[in-house]
Amino acid sequence: MKYTIYLMLLSTCLLAGCDSNSSRSVLCVAPQGEFKPESESEILEELNNQIPFTIPAKHFMSKQKSSGLVGWAVVDNEEQKDIVKAKLKNSSTLKLLQVEAMTPEFEEPMKQHKK
Repeated sequence: MKYTIYLMLLSTCLLAGCDSNSSRSVLCVAPQGEFKPESESEILEELNNQIPFTIPAKHFMSKQKSSGLVGWAVVDNEEQKDIVKAKLKNSSTLKLLQVEAMTPEFEEPMKQHKK
């Protein structure tokens, strides 16, 4: 069953003209050290200050957790994902908690969040 789903997704990508390098990913980030953001815009600004491209506000959301704000950023391709991973590896203000492929289950909350 799992392989059938993967095969269907691959077929859809091929028919739509996309390739595996254009897959979007969701990166979960959290503050660390002395960095204590109080808003979504603060954590997004800090993330954008650490990478050589800009993640627009429409591709970012955050939620307050018991440990503070946690943010989710959507990147457009593998190259951007790898850049964020490398930059945050040495960051004193943000840590990368998780990286996942963009799914419809995550895309819908992103759309709702920005309304």
